Amino acid sequence: MKKKIWAMLLLCVFMLSMVGCGSNTTALNDVQVEMQNENRTLDETNQITAELSYPIFSDHSSDGKADNMLAELNAQIQNNIDAFLQQTADAQPGDIFACQNEVVYNNNGLVSIVEHQNLAGEYRQYAATYSLQNGKKATLGELLDKKESQAEELVLQQLGGVIQSDPNTFHSDAADYVQNNLDKLQYYRSSEGLTVFFQAGEIAPESVGVIEIVIQ
Repeated sequence: MKKKIWAMLLLCVFMLSMVGCGSNTTALNDVQVEMQNENRTLDETNQITAELSYPIFSDHSSDGKADNMLAELNAQIQNNIDAFLQQTADAQPGDIFACQNEVVYNNNGLVSIVEHQNLAGEYRQYAATYSLQNGKKATLGELLDKKESQAEELVLQQLGGVIQSDPNTFHSDAADYVQNNLDKLQYYRSSEGLTVFFQAGEIAPESVGVIEIVIQ
């Protein structure tokens, strides 16, 4: 009897300690978004600038429990902006640069951002979905609630089916390209599900633009 009581006491202490350890963090359902618009000078002599638009995230409450996660998330956004600006190092007079970030999903503990870049006339699109539990980028497996290998296989199957059903739109080797370059796949959670895409010109003629496909 004493052993059982002692075991129960240890269990209670352990559970209380776990609650205490998690008191400084919290998982949010969504976040408050404030868009920042900035026109940054790259070369004052040649009047070369970059138009930037990006979100700053904050908690709806002021209890501070999500401060660490939000700091991580906002740091990720600034890292993306810095990476974009590094690509403008060889700017020439007349070049146009823009990096516009769009928050396309903000619910269920996830926030998705699609980034549209104009690098002196070269258009690129990137995307990411971040966890509102830790501020980290979510993987394919996490977004599809599967093992990573299973998630990749599902994406390959569905992308392959779309490519096969519309051979006039895609390059003849598009299915092979997807198979061999899955690391270049961009993806994000949207209200429709998991949206995936490659850069313009990679799986279809560049004139077609970016083709987004929703994985069911």
